[in-house]
Parts: sequence; C-alpha cells; structure tokens
Amino acid sequence: MLLLPLSAAPPGPVDAVVLPGTRRTMEDLARFRDSSLYPWFVTHCRAGGAVVGICGGYQMMGREILDPDGVESQRPWMPGLGLLPVTVRFQNEKIARPVTARIARAPFPGGEDLVGSVLEGYEIRQGRQTVDCDPGPLFRLHDPSGRELEAEGARSREDLCRFGSPVHGLFESNLFRRSFYGALRPGGIPEDALSDSAALLEAEIDRLADEVSASLDLGAFLANDGAGEPRGEGRAVHAP
Repeated sequence: MLLLPLSAAPPGPVDAVVLPGTRRTMEDLARFRDSSLYPWFVTHCRAGGAVVGICGGYQMMGREILDPDGVESQRPWMPGLGLLPVTVRFQNEKIARPVTARIARAPFPGGEDLVGSVLEGYEIRQGRQTVDCDPGPLFRLHDPSGRELEAEGARSREDLCRFGSPVHGLFESNLFRRSFYGALRPGGIPEDALSDSAALLEAEIDRLADEVSASLDLGAFLANDGAGEPRGEGRAVHAP
C-alpha cells in the first residue's frame, strides 16, 4: 500500500484507490478537490479504476453531503464525488460501536463467494447514510448482542470495483482481502502472501512497549516519593 499526500500523484499504475476515514469529511473533500492529486483521481475514475471508501471516504463517494445544523462544518451542503448512490446527513449524536457485518450481496465483481460471511469491525461517525440502490445495501449490521442495526454499504455499477462502507476493519479479514485482490488481479494472490493482520498488530504493540520500556527508567520512576499516590483535593498545589 502506498500512502499519498495531496500534493503528489502515484508514480505509476495502481490497483485501487482507498479513501480512508477522516474526522472532517466535508473540509477534507474540499481540500482534496483543490489538490494536485484530484485531477489524477478523476482520470483514474473515468478509466473505470477501482475505488474503495471507508467511513469518511465512503461518505465522500456519495452523491451529496448535508450538514444543515453545522455538526461538522460551516457548509450546509456539498456535492459528493458521485461514485455511489448514497446521501449523507450529519447528526449531533455520534455513533461509536463494535459491529458485525454480514455480507448481503457481493461488494465487488467476483465477490459472490463472500455473501453470507460475517466480518467484525467498528463504526465511529456522525454521518447517517441513505443508500438508494437496488437490490439494496451491502452489509447487515448487528451489535455484539446480536441486535440488528441499520443495513449499510453501497457499490456502483455491477461491472466496476467501487464500494464503500462505514465499518472499519473489513480488510483485516483474509477472506475479504483475498476476494478483493482477486477482483483486482486475475488469479488473485497466493494464500501465503496474505499477511496476518492480528499478528502484525500484536507485533506493533510489543514493539511500542519495548521502546517505551527502553526509554523509561521505571525503577527510578517507581522510587520517586509519592509515585502512584492519587492527588486528592486535600493536597496543596504550589505554583513554582
């Protein structure tokens, strides 16, 4: 995966563009449109290139974004990229929850083998998406207790590899990634070429813990007078 700044186009051909999540969907979309990367992106889309949107990136891919109450932006309305049949409206109440996503229909060409699979992930967003397509959204969402939530996710024409979802974590599934790569490259990639996302995450956590441990004199810290004692309201605080 190549992470691109807005100031540069890819140095060569790409398999797909992934529009990631963002805390400021409308402002970041405006910056994207004003960037030197955007003309390249338009050319990529006109050529039928693959595009995936996750959370805020999914919202950008829709037809329009509405924020009449100024929840996220001073802009009450903005046109989306027009890649998906989705309308977004921001609301004050934030959704932040773990979810399971049962795949209701293929999210991309060749992804029919995924239908019925259940993936785990999470949502964190204030936008509410209305999906206007037939035969309907891609995913049936449930909370950890099994309670059914709203259906979500959309794709474009059946012959294009373009889809979006509000759920983070879909690509941590080897099943999902293998099918996605197969849609991008004839023959896909070998099973042993897929990295283990869970193992990579654990390795990164261990690496970070080792760096903190090497940088901190834990013995001296614990030997400090009063270390570990809570500072209650009765303790005086003196300015230097």
